[in-house]
Amino acid sequence: HISDQELLSKVLLRSGDARDPFLIEKGKQQIIETYRAKGYFAAEAVVDEKLLDETGILVYQVREGPKVRVLEFRFKGNEAIPKNQLRAQVQSKTYIPIFQDGALNPEQLTIDVARIRAYYQTKGYLDALVGRKIELSPNQKDAVITFLIEEGPRYSVSLVDVQGNTVFQDQQILAVVEVKPGAVYGDENVRASADAIQDMYGKLGYMETSVNIQRLFHEDQPLVDVQINIEEGVASTVGRVTVRGNDLTKDKVVLREVRGMTPGRRFDRTKVTETEDRLKNGPFSSDATVTVLGKPEDPLRAVLIQAKEKNPSSRPLAPGLRSSSG
Repeated sequence: HISDQELLSKVLLRSGDARDPFLIEKGKQQIIETYRAKGYFAAEAVVDEKLLDETGILVYQVREGPKVRVLEFRFKGNEAIPKNQLRAQVQSKTYIPIFQDGALNPEQLTIDVARIRAYYQTKGYLDALVGRKIELSPNQKDAVITFLIEEGPRYSVSLVDVQGNTVFQDQQILAVVEVKPGAVYGDENVRASADAIQDMYGKLGYMETSVNIQRLFHEDQPLVDVQINIEEGVASTVGRVTVRGNDLTKDKVVLREVRGMTPGRRFDRTKVTETEDRLKNGPFSSDATVTVLGKPEDPLRAVLIQAKEKNPSSRPLAPGLRSSSG
């Protein structure tokens, strides 16, 4: 089922090399992994040691076995999170006649285990453990995969301490974050809280505000003390806005799509991505990037908009188009 050339490419030794037991064993494991990645879960490879001793010829004897297809995924030990949510984290596929071969791939299963555990952590189950069990049918052609879960306790926030803030008061910051006393502490809440704080500052022109959220576990309870460390940076004013790449479209047409970047006024950091999206999805550009120039500590920062125009044949005729004569 796999060519000699492909398998030999996994073996690091070549004719004339010194005999190296480590590389011989590594070649064997690479051959097995190659088969398992293609669904041959029961594949085996052994070295003919006698032939190697007597002749110096290295032979890997392969037993391919049948290609294993996954028929079903099961979950055991999940009480807090329903299986349909966990199934959405699994990227391995089940067998569907004609449409999907559902080949068993242990490497992908390892990734699926990590994804399920990460999902539990976003929901506050920081100690969750996840494993998997593979059950083969008697003919070794079909498999049922069971994900084994130990959820552990769900962690909550005990207290929140804010440091480094001078622009906003503690109460203002606590009003927009999700990691507040009594709330669930999960990776999802932490990311959302950091984004919310950066958006608060970004609306006032603080383009480089950074937020670091640290946690301290209680020894006897599933509680977390949270410290929010903020580096505010400097509020910046919009300088000159330059447009590049618009050979056919006038600058003013491109600038109509710009949001939160009016020269002489404070930046609105939250509008940078919105501006890029408006330009990409507009009638004249197929792609666009917005770059805020200068150093983070500069109070006045210019903006460069680089647009990639659509093919003229696919563009609507509009007043903003330049004629071929300029």
